[in-house]
Amino acid sequence: MASPWACRVLLAIVGLAVVVGGGAAVSGQPSGARSRGPARKADISGLSAVNALGADRAGRPFDTSNASLNVFANPSTAGVTFRSSWAAIEPADGTFDFSKIDAVFAQAEAHGKWVDLIFIPGFVTPSWALQGVQTVMCAIAYGPEGGTGKAQPLPVPWDRTYLTRWFAFLRVVGQRYADRASFRKIAAAGPTSVSAEMSLPNSSADIVEWKRVNASRATETFGYRGVLDHIWRVLTGFMMSTSALERSERMGAAGDPPLALRKSINLGMAPNSTGQHVDYLEIYEPDVMAPEMQSVLRYGASLFRSHGGSS
Repeated sequence: MASPWACRVLLAIVGLAVVVGGGAAVSGQPSGARSRGPARKADISGLSAVNALGADRAGRPFDTSNASLNVFANPSTAGVTFRSSWAAIEPADGTFDFSKIDAVFAQAEAHGKWVDLIFIPGFVTPSWALQGVQTVMCAIAYGPEGGTGKAQPLPVPWDRTYLTRWFAFLRVVGQRYADRASFRKIAAAGPTSVSAEMSLPNSSADIVEWKRVNASRATETFGYRGVLDHIWRVLTGFMMSTSALERSERMGAAGDPPLALRKSINLGMAPNSTGQHVDYLEIYEPDVMAPEMQSVLRYGASLFRSHGGSS
């Protein structure tokens, strides 16, 4: 059976998360540098609702049609996680569309929620940012576009031009939102493929491509080294791999979405060998808005409270 949640490897295993509090740690600055912002405690705890992705992984706005159960008003959620492709936010060099993100911050702050941002480079890097960048031709392995076998250009994660443009993008985001009290975390996604996870294509055909570009020589300039220089605080958390309403069988209880979500929450909240628990769990928007899921969400929120969190 497939795992009921997608382990955010960069967060849950090696703790690669930039946490905003007392000023954001902004990629592209020297190690340890932070943009100016009001001193405050970075409180990351509880359930966070995750938005859907549209074509080319552009972030879809949260559905606010249900006044009491939407992700901002729902009393069981502590935060919201907004995901989007880099291309959707900066479609042209230096031209940004922050309208969806601005709306998320406004709604989150009106309802006392914290905000987590996830931006996806890799296969959905804007076309302008690929100019003059070394790429490999690989197929998308998973997600909505996965499984087609169609090869697409993927920037190699050590290309200096690519990294410079990526860090410049993150710096602009940091400068725009660092002073927002609700901005608590941004996924430290270095060069990757289709998500904020540390994942690159690794099929037999992909390996041929990596060998073609002599990937073994890139270890000293591997893109994640630049990300590692900007880590401030270690966080742990899991994102559900799917919506329980849509694929309950993948989450351990076929035909019973509430039980599937509860099982996944229990698994995600299981303590490690030292008795520590994760800081947050990310749940897809359909499960947050479904009336039949509310008792499960209340249960999940209660677990964080019992472990000393604020949810």
